[in-house]
Amino acid sequence: MDAKELEHLTELVTRRVLETLGKMHETVPQGATETWRMLVIGVPSRIPGEYIGSAILCPVEDYRSSSDILRYQKVLVERLTLTQLADIAAGRETDKACSAVLQALLQGVEVWMLEDAPPHRRSVRCHSGTLHQMLENHVQTLLRFGIRLFPGSGTPPLAARSFVPKYSSEKSGLITEAEALRLTEKGERELCLPTGTILTPSARDVFSRARVALVWEYPVE
Repeated sequence: MDAKELEHLTELVTRRVLETLGKMHETVPQGATETWRMLVIGVPSRIPGEYIGSAILCPVEDYRSSSDILRYQKVLVERLTLTQLADIAAGRETDKACSAVLQALLQGVEVWMLEDAPPHRRSVRCHSGTLHQMLENHVQTLLRFGIRLFPGSGTPPLAARSFVPKYSSEKSGLITEAEALRLTEKGERELCLPTGTILTPSARDVFSRARVALVWEYPVE
C-alpha cells in the first residue's frame, strides 16, 4: 500500500469514526421509542420514571470503563458528596463522577440534577447559615454551568423545606447600602433573601461587617 492509498484509507476511517460519534451524540427526540443511554451519578432507582422513558440507565462504573462521555445522551445526577459538589463547581476532575459531569458540560451532553442531590439539601436542619450559603453558592455555580434541576419523588430540598432564617427582607428587588443598614439594625445573624434579590457592593460590605449570613430562599414548587 503506497502513501496515497494509506492517506485515502485514513480519511475514510476518520470520516466513519466521526459519523459514528455524531450518531451517538444525537439527542433522542421527546417521545421517541428507541433506546438510548443515560449516565446516572448516584442511585438509578431514585430517578423518577418520567425522566427515564426508554433510556438504558448506566452507572458511573460504565463511564469508568470507557471514559467516553459521548456514549450517553444525558447525564442525571441523583446524589453528590460535599467534596464532589465543591470540586465540580471549581472545575476539578477529582473522581469519575466529577469528570463525567464536567466532560458532559464541555462536550454538549445534557446534565440534569435532582434538587436534593447536594447533601446539605437532604439534612434535617443546617445550623450554620454561612455554611449553607457557601454550599448553595456551589449549586448556583453548577446552574450557571448549564446543569438543570428537576424535582425528585421524595421530599423537597432543605433550601425550600426546613432551613428557616431568623428574619427575611419584605420583598425581592434591589438592596442598597441604606436598606442593608436598616436590615442589620436588629442585630440578627441570618438574613433570608428571596430568589432574584440584587445586592449592591456597599450593601454586601454592610452585611459582611455586621457578620450577617445571607441565605437565598427558594420557592417550593
